[in-house]
Amino acid sequence: MNEQSKKISCIVLTIYVHPDYYPPTLNAIAELSKSADRVIVVTQKLHSSDWVFPKNVEIQYAFKSKDDLGFGSFFPLVRYYKYWQLLRNVWKKNSPDILIAHDPMAIASIWLLNKFHKIRVPLWYHNHDVLSFKRGLANKLKYVILRGIEKEAFTGISLFTLPSNERQKYFPLKSYLGKYYYLPNFPLKSHYRNYYKQKNKPENEIGLIYQGTISKGHGLENVINILNHKIDGKNIKLTIIGQGSQDYKSQLLRIAKENQVLDKLQIMDRVQYTELPGITQSHNIGLAIHESSGSIYSTGGTASNKIYEYAALGLPVILHENEHYRKHLNGFGWAFFVQLSDVSILNCIADIVNNYERVSKQAYADFANSLNYETHFPKVLEEVLQLIKR
Repeated sequence: MNEQSKKISCIVLTIYVHPDYYPPTLNAIAELSKSADRVIVVTQKLHSSDWVFPKNVEIQYAFKSKDDLGFGSFFPLVRYYKYWQLLRNVWKKNSPDILIAHDPMAIASIWLLNKFHKIRVPLWYHNHDVLSFKRGLANKLKYVILRGIEKEAFTGISLFTLPSNERQKYFPLKSYLGKYYYLPNFPLKSHYRNYYKQKNKPENEIGLIYQGTISKGHGLENVINILNHKIDGKNIKLTIIGQGSQDYKSQLLRIAKENQVLDKLQIMDRVQYTELPGITQSHNIGLAIHESSGSIYSTGGTASNKIYEYAALGLPVILHENEHYRKHLNGFGWAFFVQLSDVSILNCIADIVNNYERVSKQAYADFANSLNYETHFPKVLEEVLQLIKR
């Protein structure tokens, strides 16, 4: 869409966590910017980010660094109020054509904004991850409050999108009068095609990579247990990259030490999203083993962006053997399923290596043809345009 044909004057999109933590939000901003004169993003910047936004995208930060938090470091309500205050000021000053919320805290903020100032523009709510019940009194209280507000907010939502149809059951859609669309968490083709290089069969070693939350339930312990094996004379190495507790990371290192494979395991902290494709591309196989527990991982077939980020770089993917992931990925030749046993994992890796160049090319082809954000966004954009016209 060229400059003369842009149909939206101003969009305000808000997300409580910096978009760099949620790639689908970066994708949405990039695509929305093609159809709007201005896109204003209200968020917080509590870590560095070198993501380059389009020129017509303006980022408004409630906090520009952790040093700016002040009392907000100790009192979450102070932090939240400053974020909400910024959202209110941006909304009042810019009179957007549509408001977009990209996480539960954001929809709660718009709900509160509507209590003080009647919002008369369409509201689009995209939910990345279903709210989960966490340990601790403060977390439980936050969950109860946000779930209650989220439910009430649906009376004012014009458009609701989810990355997984299976997650509809967690939301009050029976009484919802607005429009619902499925918008999978697929990668942005315009971004990932810059990193893709045709891959050859591994020659000296087989590099596995896991990117995401470092925690139990992803088969990491099981994979470490097979690092002392070889396949066709090739060593197997594992890179784990993401956020996680130090206790759990130490546990993984202990397992590696007991198996005498410390030299074959690398655990890295989370990196900026712009750095991740280069690291991932240097490996051979992606790990997306999600045991079916909880509302997020039991419905991750089209919501787990890491699966498709691997494919976008030509990496075959190893997944957990279960009905949900079979349903969504069984038809793709680059998707392989394992039980959490040494024999199953080793046989799977051997199968991938023996067919490597074919399945690697197919992974990228499927991403380029259909498993990308640009393929699925237009139907949602058309609904946005229709809402603004009404």
